[in-house]
Order: sequence, then C-alpha cells, then structure tokens
Amino acid sequence: MAKEAAEHIENREKTLNKPSIVRRFCAGLIDFLIGAILVLGLFLLTYFFIFPKLNYFSKIDEVNEIYIESNLYIVSNEKIYSVDEKIGENDNLKEAYDDRIIYFYTHDERALSLNKIETYSEAKIASNLFYKDDSQNIVEKNDIEYKVFKDFYEKQYSLAIEFLNSDPLIVKNGNETYLTMVLSVIIILTFVSFIIYFLIPLFTKNNATLAQLMLKIGLARKITNSKPKWYHILIRYLILYLISFLAPFLIYLKFTYFSIVIVGLNLLLMCVTKEKIGFHDIVSKTYLVDLRSEHIIQFEKGKRPTDESDRVSKLLGK
Repeated sequence: MAKEAAEHIENREKTLNKPSIVRRFCAGLIDFLIGAILVLGLFLLTYFFIFPKLNYFSKIDEVNEIYIESNLYIVSNEKIYSVDEKIGENDNLKEAYDDRIIYFYTHDERALSLNKIETYSEAKIASNLFYKDDSQNIVEKNDIEYKVFKDFYEKQYSLAIEFLNSDPLIVKNGNETYLTMVLSVIIILTFVSFIIYFLIPLFTKNNATLAQLMLKIGLARKITNSKPKWYHILIRYLILYLISFLAPFLIYLKFTYFSIVIVGLNLLLMCVTKEKIGFHDIVSKTYLVDLRSEHIIQFEKGKRPTDESDRVSKLLGK
C-alpha cells in the first residue's frame, strides 16, 4: 500500500487515461444526433405555432403578392418562378422577357416615378440590337443571333428584378422574416446545447453527456485529476457552443459551407495534439477520462487536500 501511495505521489502530475479518438468522436456524433432531433422538433413547433403569431407567413404572402403583380415572375402550380428558371431554348424572348419588363415599368408606381421605361428604351438603342421604325417603335433587328438577344434580355431582366427587390415593403418584410428565422434557430440551438452540454453533465455522476455516459467517458480537471466545478463545465460548454454551433451557423449565413472550417480545426486539434484535447478543453482546463480504467476523484464539498497524504488517500479512494 505504501508503494502504491508513493507511486501516486510521484505521478501526481500525470493525467488519467483518456478515451480513444474513435470513442470520443462516436460520443460527439451521438450527442450531435440527439441534439439535431431536439432542434428539429423544437423548430417545427416554433414554425407552426409561434411563427403565425409573429405574422411571419402573412409578411411572406405580401411579398409574393408584389412579385405576382409585377408580372416579372411566372406563377405555376401555386409556385413562383423567375423567367430564367422556366425559359427554354426555343421560347419567344420578347414574350418571356421584354413584355414582362415593359409591363412592370409601366405599371409599378416607383418605376413610373423614376421613368424606368425610358431608361430601358435607351438601353435597347445603345445595345445596337434594336432600331426605331417609322412609327418610332423600338424593334429587334433581324440579323442578330438568338443568344445575343437572350444575353441582353437576361441582363435587363436582372436589373428589373433588382429594382423590384428594392421595394420598401419587400425590404422590410424580407429583413423581418429573415431575422425571425435566424433568431429562432439561434435560440433553439442555445437551448438544446445548454441542456446537452451543460445541464446534463452538471448533474451526472462523472459530469458526462448522455453519449459519454453510454460509452463510459467522464470529465476531469486537468490540474487535480478531480471532478470539475460547475464553472469549469460552464466555461467548457460556452467555448464548445461558440466554436461548434454559434460561429459555424453565423458563418454559414454569409459563406455557406465555409462554416465547417472552424469545427474542423477543433477536431484537428484533438487529433494531432499530444494531449488530444480541443479548444474547449484547453480554456476550461478539463479533459475526458476513460472510466473503464480510471476513477475520477471528488474532493469533499468546501475542502481541499492539505498535504500529500490527504491527496494520496483521495486518489486511493479512502
């Protein structure tokens, strides 16, 4: 027994055995799937029961009505398509693009006030693809290739769509519905991750998540090899939440799939570093322990080991 105690004193700076990267990855994947199911369920409840009270769908309907009235879009099977989505190689470009653009510029109040139809006519003449006949009507030239006309109309159509989307009501409703969606996702992500990565570890025996409990993985403090305090778990959760949920989501909104980079860096750190720990482990000064071969000590509440003998007795489970 004395020999064992001496070995504990000699190796007190060493960490306990850690789970393999594979087990740790599996635990993370299981927790992620549990979280994804909860997030999806809560989002559906929010979408069908909370969004209507926030006038989310009525605001979208107002925007769709403006789109339909503009005549710049094609309505088919109760869905709204742009001309570019429906145009075929042999379709009449004048009917598909030109007539719609002219209708919009001659019926929209904002377009009329800015004389957009005149700007469109000037663009036609400047392109050298059109000419004015004896009645001063702007007519397509006959010796121009189909693709050249198509490129011109597509560009002018894009400008008309851009002008339409600058409508104050579209901008207002678009911003409000977008903000509603983003805030809803962030709130749900925060709520679910708080439960999985803070509340559950806080109240489980070895401060483990549900998946870590299944795979016999626990959490320990790096300095003392003991159970972490609540604030260590909180710090660990906050860093994990930031780098694995909030930051990737916000990056995704702007740069799409580039968001996986920050998650990948944390995984890479866990794979290549000597201690096999991520950013959340480093900041919170904690690490995962393989409970199949180790026991995490727990100091008595309000008491710290005062000397080496006390520390050894704790390590030996006395």
